[in-house]
Amino acid sequence: MERGILAFRFSVLRLAKYMEIIYIQPSTEEIVFRGLIQTYLSSRITSSFSLLRFRISHAAMVSALLFSLARLLLLTKGAGAAQVTMIEISTFILGLAAGYFRETTGSLVPAVIIHMFFNIWGTGLQLLVTVAP
Repeated sequence: MERGILAFRFSVLRLAKYMEIIYIQPSTEEIVFRGLIQTYLSSRITSSFSLLRFRISHAAMVSALLFSLARLLLLTKGAGAAQVTMIEISTFILGLAAGYFRETTGSLVPAVIIHMFFNIWGTGLQLLVTVAP
């Protein structure tokens, strides 16, 4: 009986963690990095550059860079340098995409949605790697 209760508690905690990763983190991070930082920088930096066929503001790029650099804290939690480097690169790309959508739509919603899909993809990959035999 106690094993069943422990398994239930564990599954509820796991579900709560996934909900945090998929819903709460993207929303709060996009409010901070695109809503506050990028908006603030956009009022002061008006230049932009072309990346492939997209026009990206320097404010969006700086916001993406800060978003990416925040992941350096993972090194203090025991993550390896190679893993953190991959996370840095992927979150910088995510930050550029989210910044682009924030600028072109004037809304945080597309940035939050793309961030949610990014976290779903990353969580799914992590589950595959940790569950694989």
